Amino acid sequence: MAFGIPVAKSCRRQISREQAREKLGLDTKGRYFLAAGGSMGAGDLSELVKKLLEGTSQEKILVICGSNQKAEQKLKKEFCEQPRVQILGFTTQMSLYLKACDVLFTKPGGLTSTEAAVTGVPMIHTAPIPGCETVNRKFFMKAGMSWSAITLSGQVEKGIQLMNDPEAVAQMVSAQKKQIHGDAVEKLYEFISGEIQKRNRFLNSKEIPPGGLQEGFLFLYNKAVYKKSIIKILLPQAAGNEN
Repeated sequence: MAFGIPVAKSCRRQISREQAREKLGLDTKGRYFLAAGGSMGAGDLSELVKKLLEGTSQEKILVICGSNQKAEQKLKKEFCEQPRVQILGFTTQMSLYLKACDVLFTKPGGLTSTEAAVTGVPMIHTAPIPGCETVNRKFFMKAGMSWSAITLSGQVEKGIQLMNDPEAVAQMVSAQKKQIHGDAVEKLYEFISGEIQKRNRFLNSKEIPPGGLQEGFLFLYNKAVYKKSIIKILLPQAAGNEN
């Protein structure tokens, strides 16, 4: 069953861009690019920031390096005298930064792209890691949920264009809401709960289905297999709850 990628509840909470910025101590009237660069190298992030600075005059640039401490330190040193750039490391407030920004630059990884779509953030996909990210970017672009370009310069141009095109932003956010609803957790829970209830009814049933001896033995065998499977699943959880 395809339910989508589960995302944190914080990505779905109703909070305005201004409220998110107030919580983060950002300028509520400014315009922000956000580069989510945990998986991007320091060199790629540096070039992205430089090209954004060259192509804009007032917009501010937030860079989240995640656990990439090497990139964080390098970028902080490189842009320490640039007032329009703020370099951040690991943060537990990613959902707030997504809410706060005007345009997001990110690699087309499944989780960040899904979180951004659920949040409703205009998105520019940077170069993918060959494989599933290539497919992700193609899917998002075809559905109108993101823009991209082959080169970094082209990606920056697209980002600046998107920043200044409210109609394109509205269309992209609408496409994101249409394609990704953010309720994967609930749907997955409902599916698993339903399957458990089916199995419980089956295990508690005392009726042997009509048929010959072979069908009766098959029924009892399957019932035993279900019991064994459930015991294997539940015993580790029970042990964990006791500790």
